[in-house]
Amino acid sequence: MDSKANPKPKHGERNIYCPNYNDCLDYAIENSWRSWNCSQCPHRAIQAITECEYHLTDPDPYYVLPVHVIRERARESSE
Repeated sequence: MDSKANPKPKHGERNIYCPNYNDCLDYAIENSWRSWNCSQCPHRAIQAITECEYHLTDPDPYYVLPVHVIRERARESSE
């Protein structure tokens, strides 16, 4: 976990877009915290950057990967 990350063992808001979220979650689990928050973390204001907005009424609600990524993954799985 990043030494600047600072999860607190009490109910509150968490930042799922933080680069340390998974590490903080693991830390909370290892320490048997019932809840935790990001109130004292310097990364608490980081927000996700999205290329476009999706709405529940969109015909394709999933992110479409670029073709080169799909081809690369297919090539890797066939090796």
